[in-house]
Amino acid sequence: MKSLRGFSTLAKGLGLALFSLVLVACGGDDDKKNVTVSVAPANVTVKVGMTQNFVATVAGDKNTRVTWSVDEANGGTVTSAGIYTAPATPGTYRVTATSAADTTKKASATVTVVPLDKTTVRVFHGSADAPKVNLWVNGAVAVSGLDYQQSTGVLELDEGTYNIAVEGVIPGGNATVIGPVPLTLAGNTDYDVIAVGAVADIEPLVLTDTGSLSDANKVRVRVAHLAAAAPEVKVFVTAPDADLAGAAPLGTFEFKETLGPVEVDAGTYQIRVTLADNTVVYDSGAVTLAAGKDLLIGAVANVGTGSSPVSLAVLDGNNVAIINDKNAGADVRVVHASADAPAVDVTANDGATPAIANLAFPEATGYLNLPAATYNFKVTPNAATEPVVIDADVPLANGSAYSILAVGALANIEPLVLTDNNRSVATEAKVRLVHGSTLAGNVDIYVVAPGAGIANAMPAFSNVPFKASTGYVSLAQGDYDVIIAPTGTKAEAIKAPVSLENGGVYTAIARDGAGLTAALGVIGLDGLAPNKTHVRVIHASADAPKVNLWVDGGEVASGLDYQKTTGYLELDAGTHNIAVEGVIPGGNATVIGPVDLTFDANTRYDVLAVNSVADIEPLLLSDMGKLANGNNVRVRVAHLAAAAPEVRVHVTAPGATLSDATVLGSFEFKETLGPVEVPAGTYQIRVTLPDNTVVFDSGSVALTSGKDLLIGAVPNVGTGSAPIQLIVVDGANVAVLSDVNAGANLRVVHASADAPAVDVLANNGATPAVANLAFPAFTNYLNLPAATYNFKVVPTGVTSPVVINADVPLANSTEYTLLAVGALADIEPLLLTDNNRKVATEAKVRLVHASTLAGNVDIYVVAAGASIANVAPAFSNVPFKADTGYVSLAAGDYDVIVAPTGTKTEAIKASLTFANGMVYTAVARDGAGLTAPLSVIGLDALAPQ
Repeated sequence: MKSLRGFSTLAKGLGLALFSLVLVACGGDDDKKNVTVSVAPANVTVKVGMTQNFVATVAGDKNTRVTWSVDEANGGTVTSAGIYTAPATPGTYRVTATSAADTTKKASATVTVVPLDKTTVRVFHGSADAPKVNLWVNGAVAVSGLDYQQSTGVLELDEGTYNIAVEGVIPGGNATVIGPVPLTLAGNTDYDVIAVGAVADIEPLVLTDTGSLSDANKVRVRVAHLAAAAPEVKVFVTAPDADLAGAAPLGTFEFKETLGPVEVDAGTYQIRVTLADNTVVYDSGAVTLAAGKDLLIGAVANVGTGSSPVSLAVLDGNNVAIINDKNAGADVRVVHASADAPAVDVTANDGATPAIANLAFPEATGYLNLPAATYNFKVTPNAATEPVVIDADVPLANGSAYSILAVGALANIEPLVLTDNNRSVATEAKVRLVHGSTLAGNVDIYVVAPGAGIANAMPAFSNVPFKASTGYVSLAQGDYDVIIAPTGTKAEAIKAPVSLENGGVYTAIARDGAGLTAALGVIGLDGLAPNKTHVRVIHASADAPKVNLWVDGGEVASGLDYQKTTGYLELDAGTHNIAVEGVIPGGNATVIGPVDLTFDANTRYDVLAVNSVADIEPLLLSDMGKLANGNNVRVRVAHLAAAAPEVRVHVTAPGATLSDATVLGSFEFKETLGPVEVPAGTYQIRVTLPDNTVVFDSGSVALTSGKDLLIGAVPNVGTGSAPIQLIVVDGANVAVLSDVNAGANLRVVHASADAPAVDVLANNGATPAVANLAFPAFTNYLNLPAATYNFKVVPTGVTSPVVINADVPLANSTEYTLLAVGALADIEPLLLTDNNRKVATEAKVRLVHASTLAGNVDIYVVAAGASIANVAPAFSNVPFKADTGYVSLAAGDYDVIVAPTGTKTEAIKASLTFANGMVYTAVARDGAGLTAPLSVIGLDALAPQ
């Protein structure tokens, strides 16, 4: 029974299957007729090159697969997934999906392919120290040689993603400074790509703008802060000369931020940039904004003239206009390159005073800042108005720098105006070569490695004529030889080794030799200008010892005494380590420094040691000026006397009455007056207290034309009651002017051992100037007017016999000791000039040989109690009437021993104590009546108390 039931079940299943097969076989064609295909979206607009996803839906069959195709041959492409890519050609195309189950069933979508939207890109170079750049787009150079403050103009591109790179043009090999970076540009959008920041930190700033000018009668403005070093600022756009106090700023922004856009009425405006407190740091002056313009105004780093930190770059489509601060002015320097012309003056617009005075070949001035204008420049010999050798009208633009060269021989002298570009580029040296030699003819210019020679080299510049310039050439930093040869030859007319650094600007002018001789040379400007400074040291510390000057660890001047100068020392500009070393018995000591002092190029410095030695200090005076009129005298005056009060200085004609109107100025210790120029001539210099009480009177002083003088009021160490003397420093020379009434100090010493007491008659006076002076006495100083005196020495109380009759010149402010020496039969005068300046760090000792009996002697100066047996004399073979001069000794106890030359026999022994800051004179003398023992007359601090 079980088997029958299983068979029955199996039979039923087979029957159902057969039935199904029959149904399928009989009904298949009808099912295919029911397959449908649809595509979504059915209608679509696609931009050329863009993609569109399509979806196909199949109904009526389990097989829903489709195949995709584009009906038109050039209608684009579609993937098996239905992703359509539009062709490059706009048009209407059909994308079709065909059923895999029934290839007769299909559906299509209509695709309207339209052009891409356009976008614009403008690249602007806003990095002040970056080189010129090339712009690369998708691996190809789109723009080359774009310089600072320049724009590519507006580049129109299709919307899309681009690979952008900015390449710096660098000597020795370009380098990418920005990118490569992918930049997606949307359609209907304007882009500004701005290189900002210093080259070390350069970066792209991308500004987008989807707006446009809405009213053609107006101006649309955006403002961008593109100056990395400038702080946060406010921007005012006002009517010209409007008061900022009542004005509202356009806005406040900092580096890389923007203001606007705003639309303003066309017209004339003033754009001012201020700090937060409304201090104006930039002023455009009056600026016209024309109707219909759409402007981007960038505040960029100022690389022109003036003190403003920014200039404005106005980007107007493809154009860039630079607006400098209205007060920037024009910088002008003048170069005297006419080898046979005298020193000249340059007068601007017939001014009463030369703009440039006394400029000699081959000098160059620094830059002078002048308001922008057209100037008439006349060149004449110094201090004369005729002949006018150059008469030229020269336009000078605001924000620009110029070099004006006087070139050619004097008979054909003419101006050569060069426009300078002093922007420093961090990646290169900028070099300009100018042909200013009349003798050279056309030349070839070579720039080669040091020592390389030019035998096998090609010239960098060929056949360069007189007055031509190479313009600025970019070179890699390093050392070069610049060689100039007559065109077509290898004869080196000029060879100039130069060292160039990145960031430097260099100008070299080929010139004739002085007087049009054949020794050609070069005038170096900018980084080739002589990088020298001149330093002069003056000793103005009244109680300080002689000094040595040390510069950078080396001794450059030694033994400089009070009221003396080193003259000018030429040093490289920069910082130098300066030390002043006092020359002190027993061991020198540094009294000033070592101290680092910075000296600028083309500047003269005076380093003055001032104050007493206990408080000694350096006073640094700088001077960049020069004598303007060769017929005049240029004078600066310095107060260098610490103990003197504030005083007034009068420089007048001799004998002129003093008043407030005659005052050059008032100053106190360490202050200066001047410089002033006065006509050469005879003057009287008086120094007064505030109430015009005279404390110093120079008397008549001749000031010679062409001189450039520093006059210092220093402590008086001469005669008279004036607190000061004047040192007149003229280059390396010093003249000391003492008060006209200082007089001469004279003392008389009776050192003739067998002569009676005497009288001294001056100029046959009825009354002796010195009376009853007995051996070995001496007088105090007598103050006498400076003059030449006739002195007669006679026995006391009588007028004859005259044993001495001598004419003795006595100079103002000088001290003298007049000795009567020798035996009476041979008595004679011995005049010594004294130096009683006290030096705080030493004892000044002078020994005088006035013994007729001793013969030539050796003089020993030894420690108290020490033997001379094994000691060399301090002074050997000293003859009668000679003196040692002033000798510097350390304070202490000494024995001064005098012995006949070549012996150790002590003819005189004097035990003496010397103190610092004191002056001592010892006169070796015979014994009374020309007998032994010999002895000493002590003067100054050795005089009996």
